[in-house]
Amino acid sequence: MKNRNISEKETESVVEKLEKEIIKLKEENLELKEELESTLENLGRYRILAEHSTDVVFQFKRSFINKSGLQCIYVSPIIEEFSGFSVSETLSLKPPQFLHPEDQAKVDEAFRMVIDKEIPVIRVRYRRKKKDDSYMWVESVGKLRTLDDQTSESLIVNMRDITEQVKIEEELNLSSKLASLGRLTAGIAHEIKNPLNYISGGKEALDTNLLNLQEIISSLMKEEKNDSNSELKNEIDLLFNYINKTTKSIDNGITKISDLIDGLKIYTRSKNKEFVLCNISDLFKATLIVVKERYHDVAEIIQQYGDLPPVQCNPGKINQVFDNLITNASQAIAERFKGEQMGTIIIETKTLKKNELVEIKISDNGAGIAKEDIDKIFEPFFTTKSVGDGTGLGLSICYSIIQEHKGSIRVISEDLELRGKRETFTSFIVTIPLNQNKV
Repeated sequence: MKNRNISEKETESVVEKLEKEIIKLKEENLELKEELESTLENLGRYRILAEHSTDVVFQFKRSFINKSGLQCIYVSPIIEEFSGFSVSETLSLKPPQFLHPEDQAKVDEAFRMVIDKEIPVIRVRYRRKKKDDSYMWVESVGKLRTLDDQTSESLIVNMRDITEQVKIEEELNLSSKLASLGRLTAGIAHEIKNPLNYISGGKEALDTNLLNLQEIISSLMKEEKNDSNSELKNEIDLLFNYINKTTKSIDNGITKISDLIDGLKIYTRSKNKEFVLCNISDLFKATLIVVKERYHDVAEIIQQYGDLPPVQCNPGKINQVFDNLITNASQAIAERFKGEQMGTIIIETKTLKKNELVEIKISDNGAGIAKEDIDKIFEPFFTTKSVGDGTGLGLSICYSIIQEHKGSIRVISEDLELRGKRETFTSFIVTIPLNQNKV
């Protein structure tokens, strides 16, 4: 009986211990459950915040960051609206597949610095490829964080589209450069014009004196008629012919310098929002003087200006459009002919709709534009040029300027007759109203 009683006590003790362990386990399980619920709640809160943000939110697990690139473990769904890529597609992309080649090193270095804790926050601007192969400018801001549901650090990055902001900054930068060029040109024009006036005045006096000298010599030669005088007269005539050719060269030089100064004045005459009455033909001629180095050895310019009334416009900005279009035409010709022959740029102007609109057409027989690119050429940062050869903003800025003028710009491919044969030309057609107040 004694052994049995001891066994019962032992059993009671074991049962008591088991009951305590069960209670303890229940308490721990309750704590774990509460912790899990809290974690899920926090995770859900983070996801809700991320998925309702207007920025794209990325999460990179720090343990996945290595030389081969960043391994993204989360991206908010709005990425598809931004780039055209779905969440799953975005997660599978490697940096070289979506970063602009010129920005790769800059982005890699910025991420490395924040990962190595050399800087607390990453802030970097770069071009990110969209699914249609065009680029958008984005700004990414990121920081290493330890989320409530995790023990290791994650790199959390917010990315926003700043394409329009960069475009405006570029336009302001161009306007600032143009204003600076205008001030510089005014100063140069003043400094050159004064000595040029002295040269021009001296040249007129020289012409008068040479004419008088020629008349005196001719009179003296008539008084003494002999064979030796005949030979001397021939030599004197040859000398005066040479002097006349030299003075004509001086005239040409003076005219070219004057035209260059006048062209620069017209080209840079602009205040940010100033619309004045302008002669479109004069604006074109001024632009051609300024950009001559870009086309003179690749293209012949054919100018066909209509009889246009003055056009109300911002001359500086319209010159920017002409500059970009002529430069693009020159580059297209250089790409096609590789310097083996000269191409052709045709500039035409005319009025439309009973003199309510002016049409400006710039055509070139260069390499042309691929059909699949026609609809994208006015998009910011779209370019068909090789890396480093352009920003992709030129035509986008042209589009914005023409929009400011309540006009339109489009591009077509057409066959035109040139020197008796048909050739394919790429034509940019700009239309703006003659009077901004009547639109």
